[in-house]
Amino acid sequence: YLCWYAPAPKNCSEFGTCSRGELMGLFRWLHYGIVWSAIAFVTISMILLYMSVRKQERSSQLLGSDQNRMSRSVAAQAFLYVFALYITWLFTTITRVYSTVFKRTNKTTLMLMATFFPLQGFWNAFIYYRPRWVQKRNERKRYREFVRKDNINIIGCQS
Repeated sequence: YLCWYAPAPKNCSEFGTCSRGELMGLFRWLHYGIVWSAIAFVTISMILLYMSVRKQERSSQLLGSDQNRMSRSVAAQAFLYVFALYITWLFTTITRVYSTVFKRTNKTTLMLMATFFPLQGFWNAFIYYRPRWVQKRNERKRYREFVRKDNINIIGCQS
């Protein structure tokens, strides 16, 4: 399903017997090291971002504000971004580790990898547009409450 580091010819393993790809094992693990380091960095960054927003909210609570809306919103958004990274790369990594250890491919993890890996862009777009959707939903909800509260009918006249 994916282009990958591989030796040629297919089952060569000794130096000098491969026409290319003798160091493919090193490159594979270097690749995953970089990917999971980036995921760890993003996870830590999102936690620190949430903590910073939460700290600002707590200081504003001392001034009389009693809501945690912003920190909850930041936490939800950060969680979704990090979750998208994990769901995208988890099955890919499991598939590679399994095939390295057992010298064969597990069809279940391969199918999960083939399903979630290409969806990374979809998850990112969904998460990026989610705050706008939530904002519009809340605006419609407030409008409906306003209409019901003031007994305004569809034409706009009060009854």
